[in-house]
Amino acid sequence: MPSRIDIGPDGGPFVELDEDDGEFIIRVPQDQVDFDAADLANIGALNATSGTFDSVSTEEGQITGETFVSGWRDNNTDSISAGEYGSVFDAVRVDNRDEISGETFTPDKSGWYDITGSTRITGTSDSRIEIRVEDVDADSTIDRFNTTVDTNGDRILYAFTSDLSSGVSYQIQVTVEDDSFIIDGGAMDGTGRNIVIKRSPVQPGES
Repeated sequence: MPSRIDIGPDGGPFVELDEDDGEFIIRVPQDQVDFDAADLANIGALNATSGTFDSVSTEEGQITGETFVSGWRDNNTDSISAGEYGSVFDAVRVDNRDEISGETFTPDKSGWYDITGSTRITGTSDSRIEIRVEDVDADSTIDRFNTTVDTNGDRILYAFTSDLSSGVSYQIQVTVEDDSFIIDGGAMDGTGRNIVIKRSPVQPGES
């Protein structure tokens, strides 16, 4: 037989403790539980849309619903003049929050994002390369990375952890400083044309 206990002042609001056939449910005002300094241990599973924890120790964990983008450069660009920029991707395989439009990423949450990938540049060799995270709304560079391509078609690896704002449009762009070039496209087969954008699992707290 189901049973219920209400805890709280006369007239509520109440914390409801329900038990039905061995299933125990806690209902709280404003859907918020604060365990203060108490520890929770031996929890088989925790399913929550959001939560704030000082620390978590678990044998297995999975974060879903956050930004995960997997894309690649499918088509060769036309020849791009020295010092001009082109996008490193134009096709998307996974975009679980619908934050990609064409060659542009617009996050729906502000925060730190991990951006990793590789690109191939053809039509030039022994040239200085810059890859950047560009705020295309403000025409402003958020992060940049410089390297040198020694051989035509070299694979260029890059990684950024960038502080991005919700509703702002960004592109990951590449340029060759001293020669015209082509951003190589093709199948997403591990040959150096891929990009992954993920919201960082660890975000800085409020200062």
